[in-house]
This record gives sequence, C-alpha cells and structure tokens, in this order.
Amino acid sequence: IWYIEHNSFPNFEPVLDISLHSKSKRTDFINLDVNTTGYVVSKKLKDALSKFNLPKHKFYKINVYHKKEILEYYWFYFVIDDFWEHLNTTKSFAEIVNADNLGIIEKTINIESKSQILKESQLYKFPYNCRTGKIVFKSNSPKYDFYKIQCLGYHKVFSDRLVNHLRQENITGLEFKRISFFEIEE
Repeated sequence: IWYIEHNSFPNFEPVLDISLHSKSKRTDFINLDVNTTGYVVSKKLKDALSKFNLPKHKFYKINVYHKKEILEYYWFYFVIDDFWEHLNTTKSFAEIVNADNLGIIEKTINIESKSQILKESQLYKFPYNCRTGKIVFKSNSPKYDFYKIQCLGYHKVFSDRLVNHLRQENITGLEFKRISFFEIEE
C-alpha cells in the first residue's frame, strides 16, 4: 500500500497483513495510521457500507491475524477526487486557532482552493493551527453517505442514514459525534 499514489487506484493488488495484539478485542473498524484514504473494516462493516452511496472505492481483502486465527477483513480504499469542485468557496472557511489559548479562534480564512489553504496553513506554527471552520458543498454535489474532508483536519463524515444503519447493525470500533461544520446546500 505504500506505493499507491494519493487519489488514484493502484494498478496492482495491494497487500496488507496486520497482526492484532492477543489482548485486543475484535472490532469492525480498525483505525490504522497508514494511509489517509483507507480503513480496515470487517466483512460485516464492508457489507453494511456497500448498501450506501459511497465515493469511488474498492474493498481489498487483507489478512488480519489474531490469536493464531485469520479474520476476514478488507481494506476500504476510496478516492475523493471531486472535493474542491463541489465546494462552495463563498460559504466555506477555515479557522486559525491558538492551542495555548484554549483553542480561541484568532481569525477565519476564506477557502479558495486546496493550494491556497495548504499555503495558508504553513504560515502558522504551533501553538497556532489551521482547522475546518465550515465546509459547504454545492447543491448539485454527490450525496454521499460517507465522505472525508481533506486538508483541514481529515474528518470522516457519515450521513445520519448511514450512522443509524451502523448502530442497528451493532458495528463496533466507531464513535459518532454530530458535527455542525459540514453541510450540503438545499
């Protein structure tokens, strides 16, 4: 997976082997800090996600070892290559916060483009941080049930519909919090 270019699917079958600690609990979602657009999911979570409107994606079978057993897991790899074209830049903004001052918002920045936000965030060093203020998608944007905000905190965003389904299915390993900084125009 280390050879996969950002925002594109590989032209090879990725190989990922994971060994869980013997005291770890089985869970449907395993958070690995290996790739910003991929997650390790159980077959149960894969089946649940497959019923919803997702961005371009593939599920690659992987090996997860736990207590001398091989568990059925998949690497859920997705490509969000249309984030910036669907963003309403007049209503979206980033915030500069001061970590030393209880996260007080020092200033807001209009979002014009990815390169502009990346340059802007590099101007601020600790204790200052650039984070998502508000992300507004245009009304004609895809109505995904799962999305990931890139470049401003890398937040995973689930639709209410998907969250309710995952709760009904007793999916483990995920904790959901309501967010107010993401919306799609009506």
